[in-house]
Amino acid sequence: MRQIPAFPALSASPTPSAPRAILAIVLMTLCFQGCAQQPQMPLKKLPPLPVSYLVHTINANVRHITELRLVGTLTIRYFDSKNRPQSISLHAVLLIKRVAATTANLAATASTAPQAEVLLLTTYLGQNALELGLNRHGYWLINHQKNQAYVGQLNTRGIVPPGVLPINPSRLLALLAMDTLPGNGLTLMTEVPGRPRLNLLVLSLREGHLLVHRRLSISRYSGRVTEVELFNSGAIAAAISHLRQYPAVSPTELFAAKVPISALIPRKIDIEIPTRKSELRFSIHSVYTQLPGKARFIFARPSFHGDTVHVIHPAEAQ
Repeated sequence: MRQIPAFPALSASPTPSAPRAILAIVLMTLCFQGCAQQPQMPLKKLPPLPVSYLVHTINANVRHITELRLVGTLTIRYFDSKNRPQSISLHAVLLIKRVAATTANLAATASTAPQAEVLLLTTYLGQNALELGLNRHGYWLINHQKNQAYVGQLNTRGIVPPGVLPINPSRLLALLAMDTLPGNGLTLMTEVPGRPRLNLLVLSLREGHLLVHRRLSISRYSGRVTEVELFNSGAIAAAISHLRQYPAVSPTELFAAKVPISALIPRKIDIEIPTRKSELRFSIHSVYTQLPGKARFIFARPSFHGDTVHVIHPAEAQ
C-alpha cells in the first residue's frame, strides 16, 4: 500500500509579540499593502460609494448563506520540523452551517455560541487524512494517518482560542468573506492610491485602544471582496486570504443582493498563515447550498475510536 506523506505537526509556533500600533500608523500601512486585482466585468470603475452602503451590501449578500458544501482540492504547503518545504494535495469537503441567534436568545448565546459550525474532511488516495471540526460545544483536529486527535472547548466569546490549531475554524467565515461587518461606525474605508481597489477596515476597541481587527480589499471593477487580512491582538497579521475566480455577475445584481448563493463563492481560495509559514490553497470544483444531511449529526463531535486524544486545556490556549 502506498505510504501517505507525513502531515504537518500540530505544535503551534509562538505568536510574535508586538506593541499595539496606534490607529493612524496602521491605517497608513494598510492603505499601501497588497497588489491590484485583475479587473473583472464590467471594465468600468464603480463610482465612489459610502462605507455604510458597502457594509449593507456585503451583509445583505452573506446573510443569504445559511448552509454550504464545498468540494474540491486542498493543497497544503508548510515547513517540516527540519525547516524543509513540504506540499501535499488532498481531496476536500468543507461543510458550513451558519448559527443564527434569535432575538430571544441573542443575549444568552452571543458570547458563547460560534457564528458557524464547520467541518473540513480530507482524504488522500481514498484514505481519511485530516479532519477539522467546530460545533457549539468545542473544536477538534484529527490526523487520521497518525491516529492523533486534539480537542478543546470554546472560550467565553464562543471562538477557538488563537494559536492552538494550524487554522482557526472560528475565523473561517471571515477569511471566506462570508462574515457580516459591524455597522456601528467601527468600519472605515480607505482608497489605495493608483490602484483599483478599496480597503474596508474593521476596528475593535481593546483596553482603550482602537485596533484594526480585519481588512477587506474590494475591487473597484466588480465590487467583489478579493482579499481578507485578519490581525491578532498585537496588530500582527494572523491570516490572509486571496479570493479569486468568482462567477461573473453584474455589480447591479451584487449591490441589489439578488445574486445566487453559488455566485457569492470564489472558486479559488488561498490562505496564508504568516506566523506558521504555511499556506492552504482550496480549488473548489462544486458548490452546494444545502448540507447532505441533518446538521446535528454532521457536526457532532466524533468518538475518536482508536485515536490518542490530546485535550487542550484553557491554560495551553492562551
